Amino acid sequence: MIDFHSHILPGIDDGAKNPEMSVRMLTEMAKQGVDIVFATPHCYMQRTHPDIILADREKAYRNLKDYISFNPPCDEAGNELKLPKIICGAEVYYHSGISQYEKLNTLCAEGTNILLLEMPEQTWGESIIRELEELSRCHGIRLMLAHIERFVSFQKPKTMERLRESGVIMQSNAEFFIERSKKHALRMLQNYEIHVLGTDAHNLTDRAPNLLQAYQNIEKKLGPMFIERLEDMSGFLLGEAR
Repeated sequence: MIDFHSHILPGIDDGAKNPEMSVRMLTEMAKQGVDIVFATPHCYMQRTHPDIILADREKAYRNLKDYISFNPPCDEAGNELKLPKIICGAEVYYHSGISQYEKLNTLCAEGTNILLLEMPEQTWGESIIRELEELSRCHGIRLMLAHIERFVSFQKPKTMERLRESGVIMQSNAEFFIERSKKHALRMLQNYEIHVLGTDAHNLTDRAPNLLQAYQNIEKKLGPMFIERLEDMSGFLLGEAR
């Protein structure tokens, strides 16, 4: 399983507070069967220059790797636990004119062309839609919209269809398939309106890793074919990026 959206890096945003919490989150992901996790700290380009955000991300990642090397997590039998592979990226908040930033590719998940973009909770006008299409077409970027379930109620169905047709990937949080609205989530998945999942995990309490539960609910209600479809899309995106 691949988790396309998480806040596991320590001390960089409102996610993991320290390396110990990061490791506990990664350990829980490993127990659930997560193989790869995208570490996507918040990036507000209008507040902080991306170069600073990238430097802070690198520092947080190195702190985490150093902590793991000195404190390797073990399973109940005392064997060293294999943690998910971390791919560093960012959850970039959309602003008008974002497509003009020349180094936007530096905010893609490392080793990929995937840019995770958080959209404003409002109806997206024509100028926004055109800019998203521009990002998806002309920058060598595979645009992925974060936790799409938060925004669909603001948009016309034709808007979402237009974005999907332009190649935009729709990421849903695993929680969408667990909470009361899971019937809506399942319908969206059936209709190809959701392409990949992420946990958006911030901690081990109210926003804990939960990808396995979402996968289990999907398989129980829709069957293994839809699990295979999620995994095929995830593999395709990583393979395409390479």
